[in-house]
Amino acid sequence: MPRQIERLNEQLKEELANLIIKEMPLNNGLITVCFVSCSPDLKYAKIGISVLPEKYGPSVLRKLHNLSGLFSRILKNKLKIRQIPKFSWVFDNTESDAAKIEAVLKQIKEEEIQSPSVIARSAFSPELDPGDEAISRMSISH
Repeated sequence: MPRQIERLNEQLKEELANLIIKEMPLNNGLITVCFVSCSPDLKYAKIGISVLPEKYGPSVLRKLHNLSGLFSRILKNKLKIRQIPKFSWVFDNTESDAAKIEAVLKQIKEEEIQSPSVIARSAFSPELDPGDEAISRMSISH
């Protein structure tokens, strides 16, 4: 990606985040601009947002879509570029997906601590069931 586009992406991300705070306060919620990705011709910009709590997401997207024209006018005056890209707002689920994965991993770890797996028990147990012997050989050899 050319450096000019990277700079514009970062500049738009920062300015849009400030505009959202100013023009669209969300009581008891949080809107984060996660990324901005401009097309190579600078005609379009995909803007990823996260919204907490997630239940506000659809209404926030509608409002952002409605405010796109206002944001474009403000940014055109402020950024001194010929053309402001047309905004396309999307949800960025990275943060919520990461939180879900972390919760699952934490649950797995807690379950392993509470009840060690059959493989771990059979690998260190002198009395093996005939069916467990192959499993224990696999776990010891790997």
